[in-house]
Amino acid sequence: MVFYPSAPNVKPMAKLLKIITASALALGFCVPAYAVDSSPSSTPSSYPSSSPSSTPSVTPSPTPTYVSPRFCSASRQLSNPNLAKPYVYAVNLDTGKPLVSIRGSATTPSASVMKLVTMAWASEILPSTYTVKTKVLVDPLEPGTLILQGNGDHTLSQLNGLSYSTYGTKAPDLQTLATQAVSLLAPTQPITKLVVDSTFFEGGGWNKRWWPGYRVSGDMSLITALQLDGDRKNPDLTDVNYSGKRSLNPVAKVAKLFKTQLGAIAAGAKIVFAKTPSQAVELTSVQSRTMVNWMRHALMVSDNTETEMIAFQAAKAAGKKANWSTTRRLTLNFFKKHQINTTGLKFYDTSGLSSDNRVTAKAVVGVVQAIYQDSKSVAPTNLASIKNLLPASGISGSLATRLTGELMGKVHAKVGFIPGLTSLAGFVDAKDGTQVGFAIFARGQSNPQTRPAIDTLVKRLYFCGANASN
Repeated sequence: MVFYPSAPNVKPMAKLLKIITASALALGFCVPAYAVDSSPSSTPSSYPSSSPSSTPSVTPSPTPTYVSPRFCSASRQLSNPNLAKPYVYAVNLDTGKPLVSIRGSATTPSASVMKLVTMAWASEILPSTYTVKTKVLVDPLEPGTLILQGNGDHTLSQLNGLSYSTYGTKAPDLQTLATQAVSLLAPTQPITKLVVDSTFFEGGGWNKRWWPGYRVSGDMSLITALQLDGDRKNPDLTDVNYSGKRSLNPVAKVAKLFKTQLGAIAAGAKIVFAKTPSQAVELTSVQSRTMVNWMRHALMVSDNTETEMIAFQAAKAAGKKANWSTTRRLTLNFFKKHQINTTGLKFYDTSGLSSDNRVTAKAVVGVVQAIYQDSKSVAPTNLASIKNLLPASGISGSLATRLTGELMGKVHAKVGFIPGLTSLAGFVDAKDGTQVGFAIFARGQSNPQTRPAIDTLVKRLYFCGANASN
C-alpha cells in the first residue's frame, strides 16, 4: 500500500487563477499556464507560487514507502462455536511456511482422515497395478477334493448380470469362479470335500478397538481373507432392499454359497475350513481390479473395510504378517521416513474408525507435504498419485456437494467423522496460486453445522492463500 500527502483545497486556487488570468489578459500580460484539476479527490503534482509572474516552485512527491500485504486472518472462522474445540494446521506447500496453527501439535482422534495416511504409506509398498486373485485348486493326492482359497479380495461379489455392489460392475464374482471350476473338472469325479482357506491374513477378524455396533450399522465387516461384497447382507445397489449390515462369519457365508454354485457335482461335499495343502495345484481363478481402483474407491466413499484390506495387502507385500501390529509399525515407519514428528501418535487401525487413534493436525499435514513433494520430484512415485485419488470439491465422492461454486475442483481432501469428531484434510489450490496443505479437526461435538463451519474455514484458506494466518 502506498501513502501520499493530502491534497490542498484546489477550488479557491482555481478561482483565483481565473481572476488573475482574466486581468492579465485585459492588461496584455502573458501568464504561464498551470494545470489545475478541479476534482477534490485528486492530488496535484505541483502548485503555483503566490506570484503569477514568477516561475512556480515544484514540491516533489515523497518516495512511496512499500508496505507488506496485510495478513488475511482466519480468526473469526476459527472461533466459530460449531467447530467446538478446533485442531488446525495449514502450510504453504511450496515454501513449507506455516500459515495457520491452532492446537496443531496437540493429539486428537483421526476419524477417516486416517485413510489418507494409510493410502500414503501403502502406495509406497503396493504397485498401482497390483491385483488379488481368488483361486480354486485341486489336490493331486486327494481326488474329489476342491480348494477355495481367499487372498483378501473383499470385492469378490455374489452379484452378476445387471446387479452390482459399491465395487462396481467389474468386480470379480463367485458364480464365474464356480462355473470355470466345474468346466475344468472331470464330470465323473464328484467333489467329496470342499476345503475353504482364509488363512492369508494371520490377524484380522474384529478389532477390539471398534465399537461392536459398527458391524450391525454397516460401517465395518470382520477383516477376513475371504468374503463377498465386503460382507454386506444385501450388497445390490439396484435393489430397494439393499442392506449394508455385516455378518459374524463372512467365510462360512462364502463357503455355503460356493458349494451351491458348484451344483450337483458338489452336492455331497463336506466343507472343511483349513489351509491349502502344499501339493495343491491351481485350477482356475478370478482377479480383482487394480490397487489404484481400490484406493480411489476407499478414499472417495470412505470405505472402512476396503481400507483395512489395502493395509493388510501392503503388509503381506512387505513380507510381514497381515495384522494391526504390522500396520501400526508400517505407519510409523512412513512418518519417520518423511521426518514427521511421531510424538504422541497412536494407531490402532488404518481406517480411523477407532476413537483411540491419535494424530496431530501438523503430522497429517506432514503426510500431505510428503505427497506434494513427491509430485514435484524428478521421478514421482505412486505416492504422488494420492492427491488425484481424493474427492474433489463440488465434483466427486464425499465432497461432491461441498465447497462448490468458485471452489469447485480447488480442494482435494479426505473427510472424516466419528461421534464427537468431524475432520477434513488435504490440499487447497488457493486463488493466488498458492498450494496449501491443511488438516482440520472439530472435536467435542457434532451437529449439522460443523461441516459447514469447516468448509467456511477452508474457503478462507482458498481466498487468503499465502497470506492466511490465525
